Amino acid sequence: MTFGKWRRGVILVFIAAAATLRGVPVPVQVAEARSGMVSAGHPDATAAGVAVLQAGGNAMDAAVAVGFALGVTEPYGSGLGGKLALVHRDARTGVVTVVEALDAASEHLDPEAFRRLPTAARNTGPQSVAVPGFVAGMLEAHARWGSRTRRSCSSTCCQTPSSLPSPSCPLSLLVR
Repeated sequence: MTFGKWRRGVILVFIAAAATLRGVPVPVQVAEARSGMVSAGHPDATAAGVAVLQAGGNAMDAAVAVGFALGVTEPYGSGLGGKLALVHRDARTGVVTVVEALDAASEHLDPEAFRRLPTAARNTGPQSVAVPGFVAGMLEAHARWGSRTRRSCSSTCCQTPSSLPSPSCPLSLLVR
């Protein structure tokens, strides 16, 4: 097969796919709230954040509850073994702060000695290990900007889903 024929075939496939997808409706969900809103990848994690807001917590308290709840509801994509990059904007001052909690290397690691290692030794084996930063980053963000105790935020995500508000009811009823 020549490049020209191959290219025409690929273009025809893209055109056919675009024509097919064009007719597929995309569901749109609209949510409204008066004093707060929570969104997460799992309904039980969303419910945990809403419960924290209803109990008087602020946005950071809810974010911590959602973050730890996602570690339970979606352990394959979130949680203790993960990394965190969090952007916080103070509504009163407009100051933006970033909590970067990606990985932490051993405090005993000598950066210059590490740079001298062969690439293979830096990428595999004990020298390549770092500690995931999700937990430390969430706790740091909560210490800086949270308003409730750490226990009150984390205990919400440990409740059974039936004890949390139903994510199927309108958000405006959950958050006032």
